[in-house]
Amino acid sequence: MIMSEFLLYTAASHSKSINENLRGHPGFKKWVRIAAPRVNSMQRNILLNANQGVPTLFLTYEMLITETEQTLTDIFKFFLDVPSLEGTVIEKRIKDVCAEGPAKKAIYGMKTTAQKDNLSRNTSNYEDDDIQFM
Repeated sequence: MIMSEFLLYTAASHSKSINENLRGHPGFKKWVRIAAPRVNSMQRNILLNANQGVPTLFLTYEMLITETEQTLTDIFKFFLDVPSLEGTVIEKRIKDVCAEGPAKKAIYGMKTTAQKDNLSRNTSNYEDDDIQFM
């Protein structure tokens, strides 16, 4: 998330990237020192709230594109606090939107790498002290 946000601010896009290795780059190093505590704080708060019974829904952009109907159904069931959308106008609208296909609604391209291959792809940009700090 730290790298993704850095690329969003520097390349103005989640799907574009810069070609240079950022390892040791002073701007990136400063960004890590600013962003990591924020990420840790957000993660602690989300998990604390979830553990205290605050309704929490976890999803990803990729889920919304690859499992659109199920993900939208889960979102609306969550927001409306209902066990089912069966027979509702919302269910019909979800089906209508899904029939159009994901390409029509996608804002930016999905990552082409598998999720498991994507998790540590940016570690070469971090120095040992960055990792220790995080």
